[in-house]
Amino acid sequence: MSVTSRDVARLAGVSQPTVSRALRDDPRVSHEARTRVLAAARELGYVPSELGRSLSTSATRQVALVADIGNMLYPVLMGPVHDRLLAGGYRMLMLAEQGDEAPEYERLLDRSIDGAILTTTLLNSSLPYELHRRGLPFV
Repeated sequence: MSVTSRDVARLAGVSQPTVSRALRDDPRVSHEARTRVLAAARELGYVPSELGRSLSTSATRQVALVADIGNMLYPVLMGPVHDRLLAGGYRMLMLAEQGDEAPEYERLLDRSIDGAILTTTLLNSSLPYELHRRGLPFV
């Protein structure tokens, strides 16, 4: 059985919402309570669920990078883009440009990302249109 935020709350002597706030560095949580929550989470091996967080906030904190990995320029750019996203609290989902029929594009279009960076060289790609149609930001 996996450890839940309720288990952390019990051990830390706080409420479950306080655990959630403490793990997000919410200023409404006292330093003492935050310290107890972090210690309890560490002791229990608790890791917050990214899926649960994305369901409650409607944000995945994930940005897709769609690149032609055969082009030697893009591998050089991927590291700095990844580092910048990570510094902003985002994860990078890397997808190789494969034309409009790539099954991986479904992940982009089902709103499991917060945005996309496209480096497409395909002039007839429908991906920008589909992202725009679904209200997903992209550059």
